[in-house]
This record gives sequence, structure tokens and C-alpha cells, in this order.
Amino acid sequence: MGQGRICRSKTGSDKGYTLVEVLITVFVMGLILLIVNIIIVSLVRVSFDTDTRIQVRQGLDFALEVVRRNIKSGEPGYTCLVQNPVEDARDDFPNAIYLQMAEGSRAVVFFVRRDEETESGVLTARWSDGATSSDVMLTSPHEVTLTEYDVVVTPNPDTGTAEVIITLTASSVHRGATGNPLVSGVTKQEIILTRHAEL
Repeated sequence: MGQGRICRSKTGSDKGYTLVEVLITVFVMGLILLIVNIIIVSLVRVSFDTDTRIQVRQGLDFALEVVRRNIKSGEPGYTCLVQNPVEDARDDFPNAIYLQMAEGSRAVVFFVRRDEETESGVLTARWSDGATSSDVMLTSPHEVTLTEYDVVVTPNPDTGTAEVIITLTASSVHRGATGNPLVSGVTKQEIILTRHAEL
């Protein structure tokens, strides 16, 4: 009786991978995934930063639009800066814009920068009729921190108008992993000419 033999094919079709080949493949695939991950994270971060910057700019645009409309509709010759328009010993409001809404009336409005409990600088409008007053925040303390508020009022005695230059600088309330604002140093400037005294 013949003894059985097992013959192996030498064509190489059942040849496997060596350990070195497997390690190289795993390393290359891991490197590719790492690069793709870095690109995706960078794109998401840039997109979030851009959205935050747009949000801050929109907040400043809204605040400046409210100020512009009130200055345009205010009584000519009654737009000026006052140091401390609010009778509150705790408050010190430099560069407050004072507007009288109609000649002979007690209706006035102040635009001031305040620090709320959140420690965010907020642009606030305080409307008053002499008997009562109400404050309205023009920038949201949950979205924007107003870091600088600068106002220059230049009256023109010849025309009865005044040029009001308002510069707002803000940063986002949202903070990154380092604790710093995601967006800072966003600046908007508005130049407003009050209506002519004869109009």
C-alpha cells in the first residue's frame, strides 16, 4: 500500500502577508486618517470662528443702526456727550451720547456702555421722559462683549448740525479651550450727521 503525500502548490497563489507588510499598511492608513481628521477639525474650527465673527458684527450693526436712527430723528442742536447722565452713584458712563427727542420736551435718550453682572460690556439705551426711564440693551451680553466704546461729537455752528463718530470694538462671549474669546478685536465705526436745524 502506498503512503499518501500532501503536495503544496508552488504557484504562490496562497501566499500570505508578512508582519512587516501588515505594520506598514496599518501605519500608512493611520497616517491618512490622521491627516483627514486634522483637515476636518480645521475646517470646522474656521467655520465656527467665521460664524462667531459674523454674529459679533451683526450685533454691532444692530446697535449702531438703533443709535443712528435716534440721532437722525433727535432734535437738532441737542446731540452732545455727557460724562454721567444716570443719577446712580455706582455708574460712571464716559462718552454717553445725549439726545433730546423734541424741542421743549423732557423726552431724552442716552446711549452708554455698561458692565452687567456677566462682566460683559453692553451698549445700553436709556430712554427717559423726566418721570420714568427704561433701559434697553442694544447688544446681547450672551453673544457680544463690548470692549471699547468711543464717541466723538463735532458740532457745526454754521449749519446747526453735528457729526457723531461712534467706534465700537467687541469680542465674542464664546471662549475656546484656552479661555480666550474665539473672536476679538471686531471693530465697527459709524459716522452720523444730525439733521439740519432748519429741517
